[in-house]
Amino acid sequence: MKKLFLIGLMLLTGSAWAEWTLFFTGSETGTRDYIDYQTIKKNGNLRQSWQIKENESKDFSRYGQSTRIKSNIDCSKEMIQYLYISFHKELMGKGQIIAQFDYSNDNDWRSIPPQTVSAALFNIVCAK
Repeated sequence: MKKLFLIGLMLLTGSAWAEWTLFFTGSETGTRDYIDYQTIKKNGNLRQSWQIKENESKDFSRYGQSTRIKSNIDCSKEMIQYLYISFHKELMGKGQIIAQFDYSNDNDWRSIPPQTVSAALFNIVCAK
């Protein structure tokens, strides 16, 4: 009976869990970037989404093993705006937050260079 209750609870709350999908691997840095497709929000030419960057290299140890990033992308202008960034001690945005930055009030848009994580993210979110 207890198992049945737990399975039912998991089914009910399953949609609340993020489903992170690998979309970019940094060949030189060894980083991996994931997106949760369920977080993509569309508003005209703008797309908002969450991503996680994993940093298993020792070079990134002072910043933790992962970074959660919330961003806006302007699909018509090919520009990105970072809204929120947090650095986490463990992989997949888990564990203690080492540092966090809220840029939601800034109006700092940046061009998206080709063959970068931002370009890969642009291709995903602007296709929706």
